[in-house]
Amino acid sequence: MRVILLENIQGLGQKGDLKDVADGYARNFLLPRKKARVATSQAVQQVQQQQEKLQTQRQKENRKKKNLLNKLKELNLTVKVKADKTGKLFGSVTAREISQVILREGKMEIEESNIELNENIKSVGKYSVKVDLGDNFRENIIVEIIGE
Repeated sequence: MRVILLENIQGLGQKGDLKDVADGYARNFLLPRKKARVATSQAVQQVQQQQEKLQTQRQKENRKKKNLLNKLKELNLTVKVKADKTGKLFGSVTAREISQVILREGKMEIEESNIELNENIKSVGKYSVKVDLGDNFRENIIVEIIGE
């Protein structure tokens, strides 16, 4: 029987996939539990239209992420924090603070969960910080920490 998956099923396929499965598997498991529906010609057309919409939407999101990363590379980010005379900070710089500086200086909103710090920033200097927007859109940016 030919079915359209309504959700991801491990070992079978992803949501929206068109699959040939055993009649008993479809009738006894997939269809009663609303994990799939019978693949009529009308249903197949609907799924294809939905997949086309999703693909164009993903392309728009990917372009947006790429532009965002290009703008981020051009920014000179500086974080001013309290430090002693030797350059040691009173505390450490967090991803939240870096996110706020990006918002303030670059007018771009980056979630703090998308900012990965290789190490704890506890002294003044320049640090490489990874920004990961998902879908293989990653960029290292330089953040300069200045003591006050």
